[in-house]
Amino acid sequence: MSFSWGTAQRNKDGKTKEQFQNARQLYERGIQAIGQKHYDQAISFLSSAIKLRPVSAKYFFARANCFLRMQEFQRALFDYSMSIRIDPKNPVYYGNRGICYRKLGRMQDCVDDLTRAIALDQRNENYFYNRGLAYYDLGSFHDAITDYSAALELNENSIRALFNRGSCYRRLGQRDKSIRDFKKVTDLDAGNAAAFNNLGLAYYDDRQYDTALANFQHAVSLDNNNPFHFNNLGMTLYAKGLFEEAIESFNTAIETQPENSNYYYNRGNALRDAGRLEESLADIDRALSIVPTIGAYYHAKGLTYEEMGEAHKALDQFDLALQLDPNYVSALYHKALILRVIQRSSLALSIISQAISLDPNDRRLYESKAIILSDQRRFHEAHDCYSQAIRVGPETVADYHHRAQTALSLAQPESAMQDIDRAIQIAGDDVEANLYNTRALVWKALDRFDKAIQDLTLAVDKSPLSEFLFNRGICYHELERYKKAVKDYTAALELKPDDSLTLYRRGLSYFYARRHHHALEDMTRCVLRIEGGKRADCFYHMGLALSCLKRHADAAQSFAQAIRTRGNYPPFLHERAKAYQLVGEHEHALDDFTAVIALQPDNARAHFRRAFSYKALGHFTDAAEDFERARQIEPDNPQYAVNYKMISKTECIELVEPGDDL
Repeated sequence: MSFSWGTAQRNKDGKTKEQFQNARQLYERGIQAIGQKHYDQAISFLSSAIKLRPVSAKYFFARANCFLRMQEFQRALFDYSMSIRIDPKNPVYYGNRGICYRKLGRMQDCVDDLTRAIALDQRNENYFYNRGLAYYDLGSFHDAITDYSAALELNENSIRALFNRGSCYRRLGQRDKSIRDFKKVTDLDAGNAAAFNNLGLAYYDDRQYDTALANFQHAVSLDNNNPFHFNNLGMTLYAKGLFEEAIESFNTAIETQPENSNYYYNRGNALRDAGRLEESLADIDRALSIVPTIGAYYHAKGLTYEEMGEAHKALDQFDLALQLDPNYVSALYHKALILRVIQRSSLALSIISQAISLDPNDRRLYESKAIILSDQRRFHEAHDCYSQAIRVGPETVADYHHRAQTALSLAQPESAMQDIDRAIQIAGDDVEANLYNTRALVWKALDRFDKAIQDLTLAVDKSPLSEFLFNRGICYHELERYKKAVKDYTAALELKPDDSLTLYRRGLSYFYARRHHHALEDMTRCVLRIEGGKRADCFYHMGLALSCLKRHADAAQSFAQAIRTRGNYPPFLHERAKAYQLVGEHEHALDDFTAVIALQPDNARAHFRRAFSYKALGHFTDAAEDFERARQIEPDNPQYAVNYKMISKTECIELVEPGDDL
């Protein structure tokens, strides 16, 4: 009994030893097949080995690696788990199962396995690197950076750790650190096209477009078959305003990858800004045909329609974008701008306020709201919105400039001056002419016409626009330098012929320069085209010019037109009364002088001149009363001291030039 049991045991041990040897041989053949990338054959050998020896962790691990390479991740996961069950102290098994979990999209499981691997082996760079990848996929960029940095402590020249850490820094907006990491990658591997591409992206984010462009061009030179490089090159050229060159780069990207909707979208934007609007629409429609669910594409189409002047079509596209994403701030922003253009300002204000509630840190939203409020003449609220835009930042010339203009509308020239000075300071050596123009308007509001002229001269030197010449003409006029005023208005009219307001202002300067024929000519040219109260004033100055030319009957008709336009305004009535008086129409003169006195009972000149019409009509008592009343009103004015013996021979006395009774 004892003898037979011993024999059986020896036979069993021998068989087991033979199985182990066969299993090891099959395993070695499997490893050899893996080295030759014959994964199906390797799996066959390894599966046979596992049948002979199902408690070998490394056999399961080797087969799991085959499945991983064949992208059969679920089968790989099973084998890695078997390896760990057999040998739970091996960090490599956790490390590779973590990789498998990531391939399956199970990021937290990936992190957990790699954390176990690190606990077992803290000197393996791969575990930190791979856990960093999982953290990146989870959006935990700070944790990813910590792991990539740990990997770099173990291997300071790890290109992949530097590359991925640079990507994390870029996602966090830490552009300087991102640039540093990618530059180190390019120093270590000068042929790494992806590193130059990503370095270009970091510079692009930092708005260093020239440097970004150089890096994208280098990436293209290293790998001219990668459409992403050409796309990024195109985006940078677009940012630099080189639209046609950008289009060429997008063309190459599309030729390489014709089904990428973003390339058509990007080219469509470039075509729009190049003025090739129909082509822009075609490209954006192509992008939509590939992926019809991206709001940005409808938004871009709306922008193209906006450029075409098709406001309602643009609104339709912005609405489609907002159907896909009701919180799409750019679509809300541009919708508000269109609504403002079509004069639906209340709705525009509501839309832009909604955009601000979604993104209170976008200064352009406050700026746009301020513009809409200014249209509604709600200048206090507009001023507050510009202040909010400035607080959000970054500081821009435009926001200080616009706030200065708003302060000017609020009759706050001192505040306006502070803002316009700040705008000019920010502009540095690139001060635009309109800034000098606005500061000149502030000086004008402060009655510093000399300072205003200095700034307007700077504006004209930079850009001789009719607006700047016109404004300088006004300042020269206020300083009674009428010849220079006329010169500026004339230059403005050469740029903008027959502009009614400029003709009117030049007519005024001609009048006060006593060039009455020229004044009359300008006023006659503009009177029927000029709007509002200035039309009445135009008729009035035509009458004054005619009076100075002794054409009193014609003057009376012009004053009558002024009165019909504006109503019974005392200066108009007074000058018509004087004109009637000088042509002997004393009844009409009496009516007008009486109307003036009813409106201005203490108008000494009206009493004095009415007295002459009373005298001419034989109403001597009324005339005497008016003479006395004028002297009572202004007892110190020697002009009203009447010599009644001499006055009988005098038809009337002209106290001042026409127009000076104002």
